[in-house]
Amino acid sequence: MTPRAGWAIGVALVLLALVAALYTSGLTASPPYLMHDELQFSLQARSIAETGRDLSGRRLPLFFTEPEFPAGRDPVAIYVTAGMLKFLPFSDYGVKLPTALIGVLNVALMAIAGRVVFGSAWLGLLAAALLALTPIHFIRSRLVLSPIYSLPFVLGWLIALAVYLRTGSRRWLVTSVALVTASVYTYLACTVMAPIYAALTLTLAYRRDGRSVLGPAIAVAAIVLTPLLIWSIAHPERYGQLIEAYQLYGSTAPSPMVPLNPDGPTGPRLWIGLIWQVFSPDFLFISGDSSLVNSTRQAGLFPLAFAVLIPVGVWAAMRPPSLVGFGVAGTANVLERVVIVGLATAPLASVVSGSIQMNRLMFLIPFAVLAAVVGVVTLLGQGTLMRAVAIALLISVPIQFASFHRQYLAGYPAQAAPWFGGNVRDAVKSAAEGNGPVFLSTRIPFAQRYWSFYAPDPRRSHVQYFTDTLPAAPPGSRAVCAASDSACGALPMQSGWRLIASISEPSGDESFKVFERQ
Repeated sequence: MTPRAGWAIGVALVLLALVAALYTSGLTASPPYLMHDELQFSLQARSIAETGRDLSGRRLPLFFTEPEFPAGRDPVAIYVTAGMLKFLPFSDYGVKLPTALIGVLNVALMAIAGRVVFGSAWLGLLAAALLALTPIHFIRSRLVLSPIYSLPFVLGWLIALAVYLRTGSRRWLVTSVALVTASVYTYLACTVMAPIYAALTLTLAYRRDGRSVLGPAIAVAAIVLTPLLIWSIAHPERYGQLIEAYQLYGSTAPSPMVPLNPDGPTGPRLWIGLIWQVFSPDFLFISGDSSLVNSTRQAGLFPLAFAVLIPVGVWAAMRPPSLVGFGVAGTANVLERVVIVGLATAPLASVVSGSIQMNRLMFLIPFAVLAAVVGVVTLLGQGTLMRAVAIALLISVPIQFASFHRQYLAGYPAQAAPWFGGNVRDAVKSAAEGNGPVFLSTRIPFAQRYWSFYAPDPRRSHVQYFTDTLPAAPPGSRAVCAASDSACGALPMQSGWRLIASISEPSGDESFKVFERQ
């Protein structure tokens, strides 16, 4: 090992330690609560960890079917969380930590990807640092949701593909195909993106080594997809359920995931409009997603510096190989164009589903970061003025992230609380402290999930639900409803009920009330 390589490894370890501290601190403070999908992923994971069965009683299923989503939840996030719950407490922190560590893993893999794509350990570290300081990656690493679990597979595919193109090792080709194929078990949008990446891989392999390398790669893909094929045969209804859930191919069944707009554009006009929205500078670099689940609205998905670096990187990657100075010029140029193809195709999962959803745009993240690195290198090689511009842009990234992070921990929890369902957690915990029956308002969305997660004994048989009026309740009963619910206003007027807890949000606003029957 050369001294220079030793320095790079040492810096990488320090960087990962800092990223781990950053990504795992304050997990229960911001976001302030678990939203309903996070609760359900967590409950499924706990059930698997404790019994080896899902909430429906099936042993080690491939997909986790539920009444609200019969097509089934993605398995990788649930099984990873279940494995860590063998060692962690079942709590907000315990279920969030696995996803935060996936974010740290992504940073480590990005360092390797940058190393093999650009042929430089230091550029790999730059790519890792830029990913760690990307707002949307930080935010999504703190949510117990499956989309971010696709990124290790995408980065692994890119690493293996780069090593294959540089060395010709067929083992790495097969590995790249296996990883990108396995991504279909991480998040549904990968069923759109994985074939694109696999086709790109096979095309490059054919151009490099001819037909002889295609057979083993295709065979490995088939083996990896065998469990999915078996599951699909055993559950033929799943395809129709997916179409209904995601409004594909003109399905007209109502879905909360994709609002229907019968008067809006369709076909190519709709697709062009969606792509235009995805690549909007405001969306990418200034204010981010309209949902406070995915954005503070004070920063874009990516650092503002990327607004310059990505276009420069795209321009440079599309120039002749002689202008690119990493390793063997031809291979380096091919890898950079792979990055650009990944960037250009990232919106396709959203386009297919007919809606811009951050869940389906996670594929933008690694390719945008790598394109920005190409932009940095290009500017550094363009003379004194451009080097100064590149250095200034790089310095702005941690400065902007520091501002974003302060707002994320300070003002963001109060702003985002309604997007995460409000403080149902403390309301349920207060109701669970009594020994009598508990009544939960049906106007609290997904109240059963909150009860199952936060109640000390979620299997208490005397939990009931009410809408406007309570049934006869014995002394010691407790009832929970939203502060704005008319049923809350009526309870004190019913004989024997008194307010015992007023639940507030981080903003100080009252959101829920807990009553007890005297």
